[in-house]
Amino acid sequence: MSEEHLELLSEVFLAVFELSSSVDVRGIAQGTTEQWDSLGHVTLVTALESEFGVEITTGDSIEITSFETAAEILDELLNG
Repeated sequence: MSEEHLELLSEVFLAVFELSSSVDVRGIAQGTTEQWDSLGHVTLVTALESEFGVEITTGDSIEITSFETAAEILDELLNG
């Protein structure tokens, strides 16, 4: 995933979970931030689809359990 896309992904995580810009989002996973509950997850997936112009399947959505898995799935969707 390009640095530009990683930066955008970081911004999405910060915005969705209402985190300070000083937080290192690359270490965020479900269970490490209070805001990542079921509603937070749906909000995250919706924001990712909107910001990156992709459609995330239910299966891929379930696999997004961390910043890293989100980056991997988006990389695959964007680059095939």
